[in-house]
Amino acid sequence: YLFILFNANLFGTAPVKWDDKLQGWDRLRYITNAFTRMRFCKSDGTLEFAHKYKDRPQDSEFQPWFEFLPPAITAQHILCFGHWAALQGHVATNKVFGLDTGAIWGGTLTAMRISDQKCFSVQG
Repeated sequence: YLFILFNANLFGTAPVKWDDKLQGWDRLRYITNAFTRMRFCKSDGTLEFAHKYKDRPQDSEFQPWFEFLPPAITAQHILCFGHWAALQGHVATNKVFGLDTGAIWGGTLTAMRISDQKCFSVQG
C-alpha cells in the first residue's frame, strides 16, 4: 500500500522549481525529480524534463545541472553521476564524471578508480 501511495503521488513534473515553502507531496516530488530525472535546469533550480539527450533546450538559460555547481565543490571534490547515457560519459567540466555509458542499450559499462580518476569500460 505504501508503494502504491508513494508512486501515485510522486510521478509528475510539477512543481518545476524549488521553493522552501513546498510541503507534502509537492516537496517530495520535486526532490525525487531532482535526484532521478534532472538533466537540464536553470540557475534558480527550475527543472526541464523534455530533453533527455545531450542536445540542449532552445531556452539558453537551461544548462546541464552540473554547470551550476559552485567552484568550491569541484575544487575540493570529485563528483560522479549516472543516469544520463546519452552523454556517453563526456562531460566538459573538470572533476565531474558521467559514468553512464549506456550498457543497457548496447554500450559499455564504465567504472572509475577514484584514487587516480582512471575510467575502465567493458562492453555491455
